[in-house]
Amino acid sequence: FCYREGTAILDAEIRGRALYVARELSSMTMDDIITENRHEIYKKLTPLFVAADDAHPGSDILYAMIYRRDGKLIIGSSATAAFFNTDSYFYSLPTGDKLMIDNVILSPAMMRATEPVFFFNQAGVYDLTIPVMAGQDRVGYVRVGVSSQRYAKKFTGLVKKGSVALIGILLVGMAFSQIITIGITKPIRKLSDAADRLS
Repeated sequence: FCYREGTAILDAEIRGRALYVARELSSMTMDDIITENRHEIYKKLTPLFVAADDAHPGSDILYAMIYRRDGKLIIGSSATAAFFNTDSYFYSLPTGDKLMIDNVILSPAMMRATEPVFFFNQAGVYDLTIPVMAGQDRVGYVRVGVSSQRYAKKFTGLVKKGSVALIGILLVGMAFSQIITIGITKPIRKLSDAADRLS
């Protein structure tokens, strides 16, 4: 039960992080999307990838892409490269063991969506696409990839610490129950021995 609840909370935290970053990028780049100003958008994407270790909040972001309203890529960035006018991009997972290659093109379903669209791929990446709205008009899309590996490490560490604490509490509880049992049975044993001597 606790593990299932923990994974649900983990999933919600990762989705919340992706949604926060995407909405922030959406609000920061809306004017630049309309004017298709790649340079300004790139300057706003760069801080997401400055951090490379877990001490900084940006290390879980794998890629961010900005699209026009027709679904054509304006610019995208990962920790390893900036890209535009391409059909694919690559990024490395936080463990550094794999270099992932993915497709830049937005699916028609994502382009029709009015709400954020999440996709979880086999590499453990939460891919979020949200429409960028200027009033009632859709001016473009923001796509963000967030790694679940960093959060999974934290979750696993918490589960291990919780298990050790639970085992410790159980052992201390068993020791106290033994002490209490001995404290209760010792006078009863003395009373029983005295009764045996009297008879």
